[in-house]
Amino acid sequence: WNVQSGLLIRSFYGLRAGVTGICFADNDVEIMAGDWYGNLVSWDLNGKIIYQKNLQGDIASIKKSHTQNKALMAVGSAVYEIDIATKKMTKLLEIEEVKIAQAIYSSDDKTIAVCKYWNSKDNIGILKNGKVNWYNIGTSANHIAFYGNDEKVAWASGGIGAGNYGMLNLNTGKTDWQIEGKEGGFEDVASVNKNVLVVASARSGMITV
Repeated sequence: WNVQSGLLIRSFYGLRAGVTGICFADNDVEIMAGDWYGNLVSWDLNGKIIYQKNLQGDIASIKKSHTQNKALMAVGSAVYEIDIATKKMTKLLEIEEVKIAQAIYSSDDKTIAVCKYWNSKDNIGILKNGKVNWYNIGTSANHIAFYGNDEKVAWASGGIGAGNYGMLNLNTGKTDWQIEGKEGGFEDVASVNKNVLVVASARSGMITV
């Protein structure tokens, strides 16, 4: 889309349904996206498919690196880092029983945060130097975002039912605050800067700042 006018410039085809993540390559001449059926597709800006692969597991999220031409992908119960240029994938983490809902980089890309789908124990994990530490927030956290100077992680529960969102303090290991969302589950949470969060509701379409 043209951001200023809101007009559609071009549509990209190749995914089945439920686009779960999308990002540009560093040079802005390639777009990569994934879907619930495990399809990973890259296009040039004219909409031509230049790469296509099925990863044999649902792709829950794709998040671009801040400093490198790489992205994190949550695929089934594992987290992969993909080089967008070469498409080489490296498995960084795999857990048992439940699936990974999202994986994100910190602002300097040195730390990775992950969260689990519909899990009430050890919900958020912090991966650094090959080791993961889990934090229990007492509720599900299906969407996350680093906040402040990366010493906190904002979280939100998704889906169409009742949801909530809050702030995990990594220094104390405890939740600083939590708000129940009566308008419905939340579809995403994003850190605009070190002081502002945006939360999107899945059911009401409301944006909370």
